[in-house]
Amino acid sequence: DANDDKVIKSVYDPSPVGYSLPASNAFTGFTSDGQYSGTENHTGIWTYGWDFYNKLTNPDATVYFYASGKRNNTGGAVLSDSGMEGYYWLAVPATTDQGCLLAFSRHTYGLAVVTSLNPNAIAERAYCYAIHPVADN
Repeated sequence: DANDDKVIKSVYDPSPVGYSLPASNAFTGFTSDGQYSGTENHTGIWTYGWDFYNKLTNPDATVYFYASGKRNNTGGAVLSDSGMEGYYWLAVPATTDQGCLLAFSRHTYGLAVVTSLNPNAIAERAYCYAIHPVADN
């Protein structure tokens, strides 16, 4: 379950000094119900990512997340799905070999456009995903 427990930065956190990986509920405002099934909470058109609403600072404020793609756990030297899929690690593990993350995508299949947004996805820790550090309080 997503929570806003204080994140204790460890030596494994790649964030710069004064920042850490976000708590597990950091991206739950990106959907109407905080889950995969909720209505997506972004504005504007897809520009290789979404401008998500950030109601913490201002009701109309947005924060942009680029669809940075991934390096997978088998062919890690190859960056794939850049501009179509975005993945951002959260600070908490899901299991001993999986972590929690924000996952979103936009794919075009002929005339069909399919989008997906999961603020509490789970994936193997061996994947190389982006981070979006938050300032320590």
